[in-house]
Amino acid sequence: MLVLTRALDPGTIQEQFDRHLKHPYQQSSRFRLVSIRVTRHKAGRRCLIEYDVEEDGCSHLVTLVGKARSKGVDQATFHLQKVLWNNGFGREELDTVRVPEPVGIIPDLHLWLQRKVPGQPASLLLAGEGAEELTRRIARAINEIHQAKVPATHRHTISDELHILQERLCIVEGMHPEWSIRLKKIYSGCERQSRLITDPQNTYIHRDFYPEHVLVDGQFLYLLDFDLYCAGDPGLDMGNFIGHLTEQAVRTRRNPEAFKAIEKALEDSFTELAAEDGLSVSTIRTSIQVYTLLTLARHIYLSTCFPERMAFTEDLIDLCEQRLT
Repeated sequence: MLVLTRALDPGTIQEQFDRHLKHPYQQSSRFRLVSIRVTRHKAGRRCLIEYDVEEDGCSHLVTLVGKARSKGVDQATFHLQKVLWNNGFGREELDTVRVPEPVGIIPDLHLWLQRKVPGQPASLLLAGEGAEELTRRIARAINEIHQAKVPATHRHTISDELHILQERLCIVEGMHPEWSIRLKKIYSGCERQSRLITDPQNTYIHRDFYPEHVLVDGQFLYLLDFDLYCAGDPGLDMGNFIGHLTEQAVRTRRNPEAFKAIEKALEDSFTELAAEDGLSVSTIRTSIQVYTLLTLARHIYLSTCFPERMAFTEDLIDLCEQRLT
């Protein structure tokens, strides 16, 4: 990412702020840079950068989160988030389900910016007191995104999900040939289960919805990272969320059933809301359960990407085999 050096240079960034983040009716910049830090970097692909700034009319420091991408600024996600923020997800004080406010685009640096939002990840709260109420709020939050029906150009199907899973399991097979037969059987089982989804209830979905992408700040829920937003099956979002919870239970409690009651409450709450929207209850339940399984199977690969998770790879293989039988 040749632009990354410039995106981390204070002089360049202030100059770009002055050019692209001006007051609506003035020539001066709204923001004066104080500090820069990189919070996440996938070499050669994308980078997450935080800029602490002084903002005119604000008595405290503000943090802008910049998302840089090697292949160019992600204008589609910026404009999607802008539409959501302006239409029921953050512009009004009464909006309790929110997205971060998009601030601007800096094309020369392949960068777009949003305000950093407060809150704790839902993953830290769903195992504590008040989890039952929080599950209902999370189910309603993602249902509101589905019902907003902000159009997307890309469509994601169960075939696409299976294709991704097959690619990921092949990578694991290359690293661990001793698991080859087991991994092939897991994929075949997932493919077989996917045929149970005969009539997907398509809408527009987050597609990367999991506990770390929900920040809880009192009465407000902030939904993050809409980079994969697309047309698809709403059951994918809830299945993905539940699958991540199960993986968290395997990794942190050594017990895949540790969050079973929470997972059931999420499925029930989401299904009830889907029924109110006129969707088939049985179809949605089937979809959630199939996508939960596919998410767990994909976590077999994800566990090999993080040193601290590698000890749980075979536990996830065992779990997928148990679910399939």
